[in-house]
Amino acid sequence: MADHAAPSVIPDAMERALRTLWQGFIVDGLTVSGTGLLIMLGEGNLDDPLFWSAAGLMVAKSFLVAFASFLSRLKSTPKESSPNA
Repeated sequence: MADHAAPSVIPDAMERALRTLWQGFIVDGLTVSGTGLLIMLGEGNLDDPLFWSAAGLMVAKSFLVAFASFLSRLKSTPKESSPNA
């Protein structure tokens, strides 16, 4: 028999949620940077409240997706992968 214990669900869910949050932040950062660059090339002004509102909404979206990932992991355990995969 194996001497290892199955990981606890809550720490595993928290780890998955944090990974999802960082991935979301990376995508948000790239999107905000690209959008900001396009605005600067076109208008030269990043003081537009609409731009910063959209950036804030993307960050809030990342938190919501990470929370959904946490809840999803609490509800179902990952399937075991085969050794040949």
